Amino acid sequence: MRGDAFASLDFLTRDTVFFALAALFAASLCVSYANAKFFVSPRLFVISRILRLLAGGLAIGWFLRMLAVPDGQILMLAAGGCLIYLLFESALYWLELKSANLDRPSLFARFAEVPSAWSPEARFLKLKREIEKEGFSKCGASAAVLGDGVSILSTGFISQDRKTLLNVSFLPFAAAAYAVASSAVSFARDGGEVYYTDGVFMPFGLSFPPNYKVRRLPLGGANPLKLLRKHAKLVKGAALAEISETPLEIQNKIYADIEAQASADGLLNAPSDRDEYGVLSSEGLYRVWKSIFTLNYLGRGS
Repeated sequence: MRGDAFASLDFLTRDTVFFALAALFAASLCVSYANAKFFVSPRLFVISRILRLLAGGLAIGWFLRMLAVPDGQILMLAAGGCLIYLLFESALYWLELKSANLDRPSLFARFAEVPSAWSPEARFLKLKREIEKEGFSKCGASAAVLGDGVSILSTGFISQDRKTLLNVSFLPFAAAAYAVASSAVSFARDGGEVYYTDGVFMPFGLSFPPNYKVRRLPLGGANPLKLLRKHAKLVKGAALAEISETPLEIQNKIYADIEAQASADGLLNAPSDRDEYGVLSSEGLYRVWKSIFTLNYLGRGS
């Protein structure tokens, strides 16, 4: 009998490991397929990534035991395998991010007004009716073309008192599938503070200006009605101004404020250097890269 403290962990036989691997891979594939085919959920995306990490870590741990550490504890080796998996994945993300940074001309996608940007699917038409029942009415639509026929569609809804703007976007996710993302914004009557509830499931890593009161909810933006309730808590007790700008004008203002703050924080390269080094500086690249992992595995985008 082994005398080390981890001996009790060494209970997995080869058949048990193979069964666990098959179960983890199958679960990951099923969750990913359901997420892309039937309904796109940020929570399911995070679950699928965690399942994939566990399966990859266990597989690497088993290979390490067979090839290099025959007496190693499989669970300890699997934990090391998860670290190896994350290191490999992080290197791939870093290379992809650096390549995308050199290719993109600006920090944010450029939107243009369109007559309609709402999906015709029945479930989304039902969602639109539910938003309107809450006293919101459509006040604008815009779209940004990303290339290869893929677009981000965005529709703005203004509250009855014109003090809250809800933005609902359809983000490309897998083949012919869109993920719903929403955000809400209100402005203080004195022109100072901006109240922003961001439910977009995307890595961020940048900074908002000091006058922004922000609540980031990457896992909650798929349901605009729940996000509105979170936003109501954010603005509770605040004296709000009526909104007169179009959704596109407000979106461009928020983007400009974020970009200005990111420049002040040293997260962006100077415009003259962007052709050679890209939009994001080294610090900006690192923060976005770190944000990718917190989003993928913790559901937190910053």
